Amino acid sequence: MKPVWISVVVALTGLSLLSACGGDSEPGAAGEDPPAAGKDLSPAEFAAKQFEVEKLIAECMKEKGFQYEAVPFAEDRPRPVEIAGTQSLFEPEDKLRPYRQKYGFGVAGQVIWPQDPVVGHPRTDTAESPNDKIRKQLDPTRLKAYEKALLGEKTIGDKGEGQPSCSDSATERVFGESLNQVTEAHSRAFEKFRTDPDVIKAAQQYGDCLRGKGYKVASVEPGSIENEVWNSFTRADGTELSMAQAKAQLPKEIQAALTDLDCRGRYAELARTKYNKAF
Repeated sequence: MKPVWISVVVALTGLSLLSACGGDSEPGAAGEDPPAAGKDLSPAEFAAKQFEVEKLIAECMKEKGFQYEAVPFAEDRPRPVEIAGTQSLFEPEDKLRPYRQKYGFGVAGQVIWPQDPVVGHPRTDTAESPNDKIRKQLDPTRLKAYEKALLGEKTIGDKGEGQPSCSDSATERVFGESLNQVTEAHSRAFEKFRTDPDVIKAAQQYGDCLRGKGYKVASVEPGSIENEVWNSFTRADGTELSMAQAKAQLPKEIQAALTDLDCRGRYAELARTKYNKAF
């Protein structure tokens, strides 16, 4: 089985289908779970805390006989607004509409306006970590032991047994929650959202509206329906549009993004109100 390699920063910010969302609405049934650790920190504060975690991981790994480099995390600059996908559900409609009128879902916009903070890509440095280099130098047996020390006996999110991993213990010391606690809280919150009868009904209405407007919708599952039209403008092979292709696509993309916004109605309302505190 291919080893799962997940950054502590990814787990803490909860980059699941419905994560790191804001809002001022009253929490509903899903509000029973606390927000993810580090969620309310500024980017600078979070980066500093994350570096504390990295240093503790390095100390722990050294005690276990492994090399690990504590890598400072670059401050991620949040976008002014999330215009596509699940994250966009938590943006008020009157705030989101002007952005979709200009950028659509942001697919073509990444090519047309690469430096624009709303759609520019990439947002963070993706250079290879020194720890990736360390892992590549290990033989299979040593690599398995390295990952067990760093991540634990099981994949993050599963309930492991025995001593906590270096990542778990370091994260809990700095943020007060282990990686397993964070990911399990997100799993519980998403399951509540996905199975809520009101959400399911609203998702079906959302899909019916899109289909009525001529758009193909393969799934009306909560957590998927909001990505359906957006995905139709992305390329499955990961290749990027040329400038000419992007400019030709943009008008259709804008129209689709506005239709998507008009159709999601009650579904987005439930996400923003009943589930905003859980995610």
